[in-house]
Amino acid sequence: MKGAARYSKQKAIDTEKDSYLLKIGPDDMAVCTECSAVYHNKRWRLGVKGELKGKTKRVKVVCPACQKIRDKFAGGYVTLQGEFLKLHREEILNLVRNKEERARHTNPLERIIEISEKGSTIVITTTTDKFAQMLGKVLNKAFSGSVEYKWSDDVKMARVTWTR
Repeated sequence: MKGAARYSKQKAIDTEKDSYLLKIGPDDMAVCTECSAVYHNKRWRLGVKGELKGKTKRVKVVCPACQKIRDKFAGGYVTLQGEFLKLHREEILNLVRNKEERARHTNPLERIIEISEKGSTIVITTTTDKFAQMLGKVLNKAFSGSVEYKWSDDVKMARVTWTR
């Protein structure tokens, strides 16, 4: 279609399935006491605390990501393995940490809970299933290899395995 406008539609978040999400009014504002993320207009954002001064009623809370990190409640697991990992461990982990930092500015709820090493395998635990999937795509794009994705039916969780 020539001349058609491009737009992206935001997906609605199902608050019934995620007990960590806030259930406050859309006119209220919440500020995370741990990471300073701001909840306003049904969205979590970083770096807007000063912009919203005096505009709405503020509630101090702990954001869903900080709660999940505290509770170690995983939304995704990314398993890294293979000979390539042994040779390029620091480079791969730097890419993962940089991706987390960039993703936090888009969605502060996408975070890494833990990075653990078991022998020659690294397991990255994430707060959301979508962030685990994103890490798999980023690793595959940057370093090739093979990626396998598995989603749980009963709980919103992803298991991503990257091998090279």
